[in-house]
Amino acid sequence: MRGRLKRADAEVINLLKKVISKIKEKPELVRGYDVSWKEVSFMVEMGKVPVSVLIHAGGDHAFLIEERERLGLTLKEAKRLKGFLKRADEEDLLKLKEDIPYLTSEDVEEYYEKT
Repeated sequence: MRGRLKRADAEVINLLKKVISKIKEKPELVRGYDVSWKEVSFMVEMGKVPVSVLIHAGGDHAFLIEERERLGLTLKEAKRLKGFLKRADEEDLLKLKEDIPYLTSEDVEEYYEKT
């Protein structure tokens, strides 16, 4: 199903907004979930969440389940979002930038090479 998601339904978009907003506010939530210190620093500096972070942390079953309370999710919502992220790829998530403006496709490594 990768690359073939046509549209995320309103519930998934709202869940993503909630999770991305929490990650944006507290980037330390994703530390230890296959997210680099550069990605955490980028989120602090830029106030945006890279798609790569959402794919790595959001795709990690432990992250959504273990951090669900801090993310403001119920167990059912965490499982629903995990199912979506498991099928989604970067292209799918980039389509959601219109609905979620603090999601970015900027490459963190390239950003730090420029600065």
